[in-house]
Amino acid sequence: MRTAILAVILLCCGVAPLTAQHQLVTQSVDSGTLVRIQFDSGSAVRGRLLAALQPGAQALQLCLYPGRRCSAAADARARTIETSAIRGFELSAGSHWGTGALIGGVLGFLAGGLVHGLVLDSDVGDEHPHSIVPYLARTVPAGVLVGALVGSGFDSWRHAP
Repeated sequence: MRTAILAVILLCCGVAPLTAQHQLVTQSVDSGTLVRIQFDSGSAVRGRLLAALQPGAQALQLCLYPGRRCSAAADARARTIETSAIRGFELSAGSHWGTGALIGGVLGFLAGGLVHGLVLDSDVGDEHPHSIVPYLARTVPAGVLVGALVGSGFDSWRHAP
């Protein structure tokens, strides 16, 4: 019984150092890549890599984003970050313009239907109701355009390989 308890204690003590030795990335990440880093403290920072990040690296060089590009690692906006202080590491995957366009298109469709319904309610004496197509032809493209513009303002992120 004591041997089993001792074995469990040794296993638990051995797990903590192993978790601290995880690799930040399993594949090389090119310099200039926009990344988002979450620290153990809970804060986060975005920036562009100044040098390629290799698996097993102890530190990374980063130029804070948004802002002007760093001219060199000695730039005031450049930071060197120890990988051991990093809890999360994500790469930019563009923006959410497609999702915004889809949501805007649906809202435009609903707005076109609503406007068509309001026009029909006001035309009480009209025996031939107006077609919904002209309303949708205006509101759906407008909704798609506005949705894409709004969605392009939100960055999309993916986990690093």
